[in-house]
Amino acid sequence: MEPAGLERVLGDLLQPDTGLIQRATVQLREAFRHPGALALLCHVLRNSPSPQIRQFAAVLARRRLTRVWKKLPPPEQERLKTLVLEALEQETEHAVLVALAQLAALLLHRGGVAGWPQALSFIQQGALGPEPQRAEVSLLVLSSALEAAPEALAPHCLALLRLCHRVLAQPSSPGALHYCLRALAAMAPSLGSDHLNLTRSLIPKIISAVKQLIPVNEAQASEAMEVFDELMETEVAIIVPHLSEVVGFCLEVASDQALGDAVRVKALGTISFLIKLKGKALVRQRLVPVVLGALFPVLSAAPPPGRVDPEDEDEDAEDPDGGLGLQTPKHAAAQVIDMLALHLPPEKLFTHLMPLVQGALGSADPYQRKAALMCLAVLAEGCGDHIRSRHLQELLGVLCRALGDASPAVRGAALFALGQFSENLQPDIAAFAGDVLPLLQTHLGTVEPGRGPHLAKAYYALENFLESLGTGIEPFLPGLMEHVLGTLRGNAPPRTKELVISTLGAIASAAQGALLPYFPALLDQLRPLLLPARPDLRPIQVQAVGFRLLGVTPDLH
Repeated sequence: MEPAGLERVLGDLLQPDTGLIQRATVQLREAFRHPGALALLCHVLRNSPSPQIRQFAAVLARRRLTRVWKKLPPPEQERLKTLVLEALEQETEHAVLVALAQLAALLLHRGGVAGWPQALSFIQQGALGPEPQRAEVSLLVLSSALEAAPEALAPHCLALLRLCHRVLAQPSSPGALHYCLRALAAMAPSLGSDHLNLTRSLIPKIISAVKQLIPVNEAQASEAMEVFDELMETEVAIIVPHLSEVVGFCLEVASDQALGDAVRVKALGTISFLIKLKGKALVRQRLVPVVLGALFPVLSAAPPPGRVDPEDEDEDAEDPDGGLGLQTPKHAAAQVIDMLALHLPPEKLFTHLMPLVQGALGSADPYQRKAALMCLAVLAEGCGDHIRSRHLQELLGVLCRALGDASPAVRGAALFALGQFSENLQPDIAAFAGDVLPLLQTHLGTVEPGRGPHLAKAYYALENFLESLGTGIEPFLPGLMEHVLGTLRGNAPPRTKELVISTLGAIASAAQGALLPYFPALLDQLRPLLLPARPDLRPIQVQAVGFRLLGVTPDLH
C-alpha cells in the first residue's frame, strides 16, 4: 500500500459511516501484515494535511511500537527517533503534539535516555529557548515521558529539577508552566534527600506559576495543583517549611468567589490532603485558626439570588447526606473540617472552631446558622469520643432547637447533623430519646410530601436514632407505628413510602417482639405493595421484602 492509500484508509476510519469503517478496518489489518506498515504510518504522521489523520497515525504508530519495537533493526529504530523529533519541531496542532509526545515517551521508555540522548537535548534546549511554542512542546514531551516512564528519567532527576527551576524562574507561557508543573508532579515519587534543598526552593515558584495559570485556564491550574499533593506524599519533608505559604495560597483561591467551582474545590482538596498527611505540622505552625477563619465564609456563603444550595433543592430526594458528596466549594469546605476532626486532637479543634460556631448560631443570616450546623455534623465522627464525654447534651440541644428554625435550609442541616450524631454517638445518644424522638415525629408531620430532601434527611435521622434503641423504643412505638401506618395508607408519593418502609426496618430491629401487635395492620399495607409490577413501586417492593427478611415478619402470602 502507498502512503496515499494508507492516508485514505485512516480518513475512512474517522468517518461516521459504519460500513466505511468496517471496510477500512479490514484494509488496515491487511496493511499491518506488511513489514513496511510502520514506515507508512510515519510518513503519514509527518506529511498528511489533515491534523486528525496525523494524530491518528501517531496513535497507531505508538500502539504498533508497543508490540514490534524489539523486532525493529537498530537503524530503523534510530530513523524513527529522528523522525519523531522532526515531527515535534514542525507540528503546530496541539492534539497532534500530544500524540507525538506520547510516542516519544514510549521510545524513551523502551530505550532510556542512554539510547536516545537527543531527546533529552531536545527537551533541555527547547524548554529554555526563546520560542514559547518550542518551550511548550519540549515540556509537553518531558511531562509525557515522566508520566509514562518515570524510571527511564530517574537517573536525570537532579538535572530535570534544575531545568524546571529555570523554567519557573523565567517568563514562560501558560502552556509551558502547565507542563512544567505536570512534570514536577510526575517526578515527585522519585525525589529523595539529595533533591531536598532544590525542591524546597521550588515551592514559591510553583505557587507563582499556578497563580499565573488561574486567570488564563482554570482547568489547567486545577490539574497543575496536583503537584502539591504529589510533593506532600514524598518521604522527605518538602512542603513543611513552606506550609504557611501553601495553605495561604489555597485558602486565597478557595475564598475567591469570582473563580469557578472546580479550581476552588481543588484548592480545598489540597488543604484536606495536607491535613491528612501533615496535621501535626499544621498545629505546630498555628495554622488551624487561619484555616478555620477562611473556611467559615466559604461554608456560610449564600447561594445566588433566587437559588438555593443543591442539597436543599426539592428534586434532590435521593441525597440525605447533607450534600457532602457534591463537589462545590461549600461542601469541600465541610470536608476540610471533617478532615480536621479526624486528624487533629479534638481539644485543639474545638478551641478554635466552637467560638465560630456559637457566633454563627446567633446570626440573623440563615446560611451562617446552617454553616454552624454543618460543622457540628462533620465533627460527629472524628470527635465522637470528645463530644460524648463533654458536649453531647449541649450540642443535642442546639440541634433540637434548630429543628424549629424558620429557615428550611437550617432545618435541613439540623436533620442531617442529627442523623450524623445518631449514627456516630451511639449508645450514649439513646439516653436522649425522650427529647429527640418527639421532635422528629412532629417534624415529619409538618414536612410536605414534595419536599424530598427534607423528608429524606428527617427519615435518615430517625432511622439512625432508632437502630440501637432496643427495648428503649417501646414507649415511642405507638406514635411511630401510627405515623408508619398512616403514611402507608395514604396517598404519599412512592419515594415517601420507600423511606417509611426503610425506617420500619429500623423499628423492627429495635422492637423485635414488641412489634407483633402491629403485624395484622402492617401486612394489610405491605401486601399490595408486593403485588403490582410497576417500575415506580419497585424500590418500595425491595424495601418491603427487606423488611420481611428481617426475620420478625410472618409469611405475607
